[in-house]
Amino acid sequence: MQKPSSWTDRISLSGKTYLRYTWQLDEAAGNANAFAIDRLYLQSEYRFTDRLLAQVTLEAGDLREGGGGPLDVVTKYLFFEAKDLGFTGTYLRVGQLPLAWVPYEEDLWGLRMQGSVFMDRAGYMTSTDLGIAFGGKLPMSYGSFQVDVGNGEGWKSPELFKRKAIEARLTVNPLASMGGVVANLFLSGFGYYGGYDNAGFTEHARQRYIGQVGYHDEDLTLAAEYAFLTDASAALSKRYDLGYTSVAHGVGFSAFGVLGLVKFSPVARGWDLFARFDYIDPETSVADNEVSTVIGGLGWRWNKHARTIVDFEANLPSSRAGGLTNAIVQAQMEIKL
Repeated sequence: MQKPSSWTDRISLSGKTYLRYTWQLDEAAGNANAFAIDRLYLQSEYRFTDRLLAQVTLEAGDLREGGGGPLDVVTKYLFFEAKDLGFTGTYLRVGQLPLAWVPYEEDLWGLRMQGSVFMDRAGYMTSTDLGIAFGGKLPMSYGSFQVDVGNGEGWKSPELFKRKAIEARLTVNPLASMGGVVANLFLSGFGYYGGYDNAGFTEHARQRYIGQVGYHDEDLTLAAEYAFLTDASAALSKRYDLGYTSVAHGVGFSAFGVLGLVKFSPVARGWDLFARFDYIDPETSVADNEVSTVIGGLGWRWNKHARTIVDFEANLPSSRAGGLTNAIVQAQMEIKL
């Protein structure tokens, strides 16, 4: 007779941290440099049954947006999940959960330790919110999907009034059944519809539509995406020059690649080259308000628990500006347990 499992057998624990050293190259920065702990994640998962679990992820770190202070601990994720609803590979989540786009792109880019992904960095989206989500994998490796409804304020702000946000992502590997290289080609589409709850805003519009195409296997990731963005100008006016519009209509483009050098030689196993280009025009009717960012570097995978990268990052000038701005060189390390 099989012995009943202990409650400790139902718990799994994991952790991850990002360590960073940054050197600012701008002349005005005066060679400023610093060591930092960007993020520390501690995750626990409890499996009530094979199809029902709860997950809690705590986050601490020196947030890039402010930085320099003590490591505050916050709840990143806290949700219940029921699996295999309708067909194998699906899930239903309720609580503070990963949203449909940003966590997906973080996994695809694979270098979250370098910094946040395109839409998050540009201030248009975040990774988690309170709500409900249904998603999972498509049958026969044809892709994945997620649809969620949340407060819309993001995980760092409480619900302000009544408006909610709905977002959906569909990723398809259309040639999966053919096998080989072509099976790794993918298409992703994403839509977000919501509204700003701020009582002081005269407009409340908030919409995002993204199309993405790419290729992904164990040693090569290539992706390019284009975004159409609609926002109440009051929500973005502190970040971007939007002119006198009450509703901002912007566009964005991002392309990135991560190449495992083992594709060229077995002795290069563990080495990666990566590059990324982000472009945001937050209001297309206003000239010279674009923001472009270039990122590039080299990485080394010590083992499955540790990875190091050295990279360069800078903003490109608009047509009326001078040279590179906010240029930095970074050495970063990811440690997973």
